[in-house]
Amino acid sequence: MNYFIITGASKGIGAGIAKELLNQGNTVIGISRSENPELTDLIQYSVDLANTETLETAFSEILQTIDLEKATGVFLINNAGLLAPMKPIQKASGSEIATHINVNVIAPMILSSVFIRELADLNIRKRILNISSGAGKNPYFGWSAYCTSKAGIDMFSRTVSVEQKETTNPVEVISFAPGVVDTEMQSEIRSTEEKDFINLPQFKELYEAGILQDAETVGKFIADYLQSDRFEDGGVVDIRDFD
Repeated sequence: MNYFIITGASKGIGAGIAKELLNQGNTVIGISRSENPELTDLIQYSVDLANTETLETAFSEILQTIDLEKATGVFLINNAGLLAPMKPIQKASGSEIATHINVNVIAPMILSSVFIRELADLNIRKRILNISSGAGKNPYFGWSAYCTSKAGIDMFSRTVSVEQKETTNPVEVISFAPGVVDTEMQSEIRSTEEKDFINLPQFKELYEAGILQDAETVGKFIADYLQSDRFEDGGVVDIRDFD
């Protein structure tokens, strides 16, 4: 049996991934601040990823609920993320910056650390997929926190992959950019002020032209890719690479 753990599984891409994996008959665990009542088969835990002081213990307890003797594969998808603060850095407060980095960088690092440590003796397929963004490679005015966090996730994924290749039962790790998807994050972008995000017209045009990808379609792609032989251990991959 395959087990999948998804952060931010209650909405957007996370919900799309969870729905597809559930349809395939897998056991799926969701970690989110809120629950999705439509995903009735999803095992849902309410965890605040910004509270990094308690995250290690909380995730360890979640992993202990998995019947590892029956597991043929265990997968972690670090999907949850914040866009705010979306404004020039001098306008962002210290608490906004800290919360952003906690959720987007520190939480995935902690979850990956616990995942790797507690499953180290298992000789089964183990994979971590970290959701990234093209913003990790390209700077955007007003997105200093977001661009920095995604660049950090890319390098974190690459480095952990290098480390794991030296272990007996390695975990494969990848950083995956899903492209421009029609989620609440896109709505958040369109609701900002152009003085804080000068690329706003471009994102509004994408929405009005109907170019945004559907979250369920992207979720299905990620669910299938995560289990496939195309999974590029140590890679920083963009969904647009597969067009």
